[in-house]
Amino acid sequence: MDQLDYNLKRFADAVYADAENEKQATLAELSAKKEEQFSKIEDQLLRECYHTIQSEIAKIRNQSQLVLSEETQKSRRQLLERRQQIEEAIFAAAEEKILSYTSGEEYRLRLKKELTEAGAPYRTLPCTLFLRRSDLPLSEELCSLFTQCRVEAGNIRLGGFILRCDEKHISIDGTFDSRLAQKREEFKQNSGLTID
Repeated sequence: MDQLDYNLKRFADAVYADAENEKQATLAELSAKKEEQFSKIEDQLLRECYHTIQSEIAKIRNQSQLVLSEETQKSRRQLLERRQQIEEAIFAAAEEKILSYTSGEEYRLRLKKELTEAGAPYRTLPCTLFLRRSDLPLSEELCSLFTQCRVEAGNIRLGGFILRCDEKHISIDGTFDSRLAQKREEFKQNSGLTID
């Protein structure tokens, strides 16, 4: 019986060893599958996190750009308003000085001189001279420069004249109004206050 017990023990040991080897192989296979599953889940979670982060970054960028755009527009409006205030103050002061100048004797002499120079080619032709209402008392003196002249009140606010000769289809604008408007345009272009 010893031999039988010995053989049985050997057989049982072999079966146990095979079972243990199979168990270890199965555990290793399960561990590898588990590791693979965890790796796949981890990769999927990382991809989802990456996409979430990228989506949030895009939202933040869009919001930042919107805020920046609004602030830029607000600053631009404020600069435009300030530029307009400066321009208005400068030209209001210029208008005051012009109106002060046009109330003096020097203005009458200048008006006569400019009209003499501008009207020289049309002196003998029928002309219409437009003056501002407050300059109408000068009409007789100014019309004496022409052989055929009539005077009308024109749409002139600051001073000067408009001489029109219909026969030659000529109109000469010697008004301070148009000169100041031209200076305003030059100021806008050359003042350094442009906003792009």
